[in-house]
Amino acid sequence: MNQDIDQVAKLAQLAEKYGVALIFALIFLVTMLYVVRMVVTGKLVPRSLFDKVEHDRDELLTALIEQKDTYRSIAGVVSNLKKDDPNERSG
Repeated sequence: MNQDIDQVAKLAQLAEKYGVALIFALIFLVTMLYVVRMVVTGKLVPRSLFDKVEHDRDELLTALIEQKDTYRSIAGVVSNLKKDDPNERSG
């Protein structure tokens, strides 16, 4: 209990010396760093949701690879189309 009072007294001295806004900014910075660390290590997102997202991504990637040949053939047809000649237009 006495240690808690000493820590609060030290924080109060820091707040008096540097200002309350700086103390709150430091606390906010430490909190945000902790949250970012949790996101990076995977502790913030449940494993089941992470696995579901990875499975969905793999399915979409497979579908895109399967459709790549179709898009390539369509691109070939479009590139072979004859462009209009502005000199031949009437009207």
